Amino acid sequence: MEEEKKNECVIIEIPEDLKNWSDCVIYRVPRKLRKVNESSFTPQLLSIGPFHHGRNELKGMEPHKEKYLEDFCKRTDKTKQDLGNFVSHHSTEILASYAGTVELTHQVFDQMILRDSCFILELLCLFSDKGCQYHDQDDYLLKTPWLRNVVQLDLVIFENQIPFSFLNKFYAFAKPRHEHTFWLSKEFRREERRGCPFREHEKYLYSATKLNKAGVKFAPSANKQAKFVEFNTIEKPLFNFIPFLHSLKVELPTFEIQGNTETLMRNVIALEQCVYPDKAYICNYVALMSQLVDTAEDIEFLVEKRIIKNMLGSNKEVAELVNKLTYKITESNFVYANKCRQLNRFYETRFNIVRATLKRVYFNDLWTGSSTVLGICILMFSVSSTIKTLFFSKD
Repeated sequence: MEEEKKNECVIIEIPEDLKNWSDCVIYRVPRKLRKVNESSFTPQLLSIGPFHHGRNELKGMEPHKEKYLEDFCKRTDKTKQDLGNFVSHHSTEILASYAGTVELTHQVFDQMILRDSCFILELLCLFSDKGCQYHDQDDYLLKTPWLRNVVQLDLVIFENQIPFSFLNKFYAFAKPRHEHTFWLSKEFRREERRGCPFREHEKYLYSATKLNKAGVKFAPSANKQAKFVEFNTIEKPLFNFIPFLHSLKVELPTFEIQGNTETLMRNVIALEQCVYPDKAYICNYVALMSQLVDTAEDIEFLVEKRIIKNMLGSNKEVAELVNKLTYKITESNFVYANKCRQLNRFYETRFNIVRATLKRVYFNDLWTGSSTVLGICILMFSVSSTIKTLFFSKD
């Protein structure tokens, strides 16, 4: 057995070309992530870029790309040749953005980038032209719901991309005659490190229902645009000077789970794992959620608190999905580690559990609270009557 173990080999994926690896922004999904769910990283209908180019099942969209190329030229003051020359001029820069080997001739590569870039930009322009009024569009892709949804999902697949920096330059060069309300480039808020480094991952966090039983409050983020988790201490107005009467409140961004959530999240996770390993905020959020969710009961609780929107129907399915998302993720940093330790310490303080239990049993709502107060009054009256009878009966 020992000899067999020695002969076993470990396969580690190493970049094929390390010459300009720092220029790469689009990678093939690592094998360990792809094996978890192959379909989440595979386009169903539309190929963008070189990694899935030429697959037979995706060739049906090529005529549609040609149509969008012609429509985009009409939208701008540039000819197809002008746009093609611009792509050829930036061909080396674009090629350097893809990790690994691209087995296409320069001519085929340039034509592919031209078609795919024009398709993406024309699609965004059409979205901007009509907003959400897809039924008013003459375009078959936009007015066919299932087709539109599949294309939108294919466009977020990690391997199915055009370098964003090039798309910005290409759009600026083309200069459509009419300005559009959509922004090709958006800036998203990122959580600051607030002067302290990331800490090691807290290995275990108690589930949402257990933390709630200890008195931790859960709520959706007050700011609908919030993208990160907030931890706050709730102080009692009349007892601020007594620390052990304080409780904790966790505000989480709303997580809507529907049929395509796994595909979307897995590709965002793959992006962070490959390109932004030190800024893996989505991976951090998913890791936190997987710790909070152990069973369907946790999902039911978070749905009641409007933190999770369950569009799948089954709480058990959602719990399994949330926990599967972290499978094979390599976490080097965890931004919520200190807060998780704080939550664990809060749960492990026995007084907090006793206090929360008393509140839940005897003061859960107006009626139980009133009954409890009335019962205490009756008890006090009975005790005082008994004492009076015992001490003053001789008189």
